Amino acid sequence: MLLLEKSEEDFYREPNAKIIFRADAAYIPAVEARAKEFESPYYKVNKTRSTLMEFQNRNASKVYALAQFCQLNGFGLKNVIAFDDTTNDNEMLKAVAAGVCMINGLDDTKAMAYILLSNW
Repeated sequence: MLLLEKSEEDFYREPNAKIIFRADAAYIPAVEARAKEFESPYYKVNKTRSTLMEFQNRNASKVYALAQFCQLNGFGLKNVIAFDDTTNDNEMLKAVAAGVCMINGLDDTKAMAYILLSNW
């Protein structure tokens, strides 16, 4: 289905899927820099691999989903250990008791993780 919206605000009023932009790794830094020129209250942009940029609704996050799961099951985020490896996971890893990043994760995610897992 193709949706045509009159404004950015209209587009982000309803839930929508994220957009993943894939390009040669040599072009991604330029895409990342250009995307920063258009920061928006409606979406966020993350480089998730050397060849991928993700544009997603600011209201869609793993932290929100995880917090809802915790609430439904009677415990809080500070009772959770989360594992992941890319920039779009940093918010979730910071919100839990222990954020774990794999050794092959992105540098910013490894830097903020509580635990870094090496290959077994």
